[in-house]
This record gives sequence, structure tokens and C-alpha cells, in this order.
Amino acid sequence: VPVLVFAPAIVVRILGARPLPNGEIRTTLQGMCRKAGVGVRELLLWPTGGAMVNAAVTGITGRLRWVMLTDGLLETLRREQVMAVMAHELAHARRHHMPWMALSVLALASGLALLCDPLVLGIIDWRIRMGGSPVDVQRDLGVIELLTTGSILAATLVGFGWVSRRFERQADAYAACVLSMELEETPGEVVTIAGIAAMGSALIRVSGSSGVPSRRFSWRHGSIASRVSHLRSLVDVAIEDLPIDRTVRRINLASVLLVTAVAGWLMLEFVGEVAS
Repeated sequence: VPVLVFAPAIVVRILGARPLPNGEIRTTLQGMCRKAGVGVRELLLWPTGGAMVNAAVTGITGRLRWVMLTDGLLETLRREQVMAVMAHELAHARRHHMPWMALSVLALASGLALLCDPLVLGIIDWRIRMGGSPVDVQRDLGVIELLTTGSILAATLVGFGWVSRRFERQADAYAACVLSMELEETPGEVVTIAGIAAMGSALIRVSGSSGVPSRRFSWRHGSIASRVSHLRSLVDVAIEDLPIDRTVRRINLASVLLVTAVAGWLMLEFVGEVAS
């Protein structure tokens, strides 16, 4: 808890971020925060000497949340692209991606451990029945435990990467929806080409300025090419019925159910041991 409370403020000070100067960009971004219902303590300019084109949200609550935009991003991107990047970052806060990602990791790790438990116990029992010197048995049991832990960790990381990439796509889609409403004179209820173009071009510009090939795969974010392709599939899709939103809702529900099931199983095991 202390880390969650104080770390964002420490990060802001270490990076030397300062309040974003007054002007059209600041006014526009503040309006986006209000419309999104995301409380932000301050909008900050992140000085990098133009070397970095990036943005970030740090903090989990309004009074302890800052939005940082690098000088390189503000110098390189057009107004609607800056808005798209801002909407993407606000989506992470509005959709509560940080706590949901933490819950998904807990669900993956605990669920996999529960599934592996009977198999591992069977292997351990088989090794003990094989006999041998106490030193050899202890060594083999240690290897079994190490392999099990490593396998669960690897599978959890693979699953977490998949979940994280779905959350990134949801944030992209949210930004496209926001820009669809902002850029159209008579905004409707579907994702527009203008909104998709703003977010897609922002992704391409950011990756290009950072020297990242569009097809390079990122474990947590996927490739820029795949994200742009996903955005293009949203043309004329109803804003209130995005496929990626349904996918993320299923992920979140599965995480809740899995953690609940594991907690219930452990409780039954504990009650059984006490009773015996």
C-alpha cells in the first residue's frame, strides 16, 4: 500500500516532470479527463530533450494520479494524435486495467497450481515409493518442485501477456471511440474512420519515432501492425457493443470465478484438516 501511494509521486519527481503549460492542448486534455470521468491531479510535461515519444499514467486514484506526456510526443504528433494517445492512457484508468491485470495474474497462477497439484503429488508419491538414499530422494523432490514452479511461472507469464494485449486493444478501441465523437461534426453511435485513423496514425507515428518496426512483437502490447489491423476492423461498429469489450468482460469474469474457486477449494481443504 505505501508503494502504491507514494511511488507515483516519487517517479514524477525523479523524471523532472512539470505542469503542462497553459494553452489549447492543456485545455483539450483536461476536458477529455472530465468527459472520461477520470480524476487526475495534474497533467505533466515529461522532459526528454525530444528523445522519447511516449505518454504514461501513474497512480491509481484521482489525487494520486498524474498523466505525463513527453516533449517529443507533443512536438512530433498532430493535435488529434495527441488526443488519441491521451484517450488511450485514460482508458487504462477508466477500465481499471491495473487491478484487473493483477487479479488475472493471481487467477492464472493459483488456477494452474491447483490444476497441477494432483499430478505433482502423484509424481512425488511415486518417487518416494521408488526408494533410494534420503539424499537422492530429497534431491529429486527438489527438482520436481523446481520444475513445477518454473512451469507454472512460465505458463502464467504467457497467459498474462495474452491478457495484457487484450487490454491494450481495448484501450486503442476506447481512444478510437473518443476521437470518433470528438472529430465528427455530428457524432453518431458507431466508430468512424476518422477516429480509427487518428489512433492508428498515432500508433504508427510513435513507433516510427522510437525506431520500433511496426511488425515487431511485444509480449505485453503486441505489434503495432496487429493493433492497427484490429482498429480497422472496428469501422461502423457500435460504440456500445465493441467485440473487444465483450472479450475483456469475459476475461475479468473468468479471473473472478477462478480466484473464487481456488479460495473456496483452499477453505474446504483447511476445514477438512481442522476437522481431522
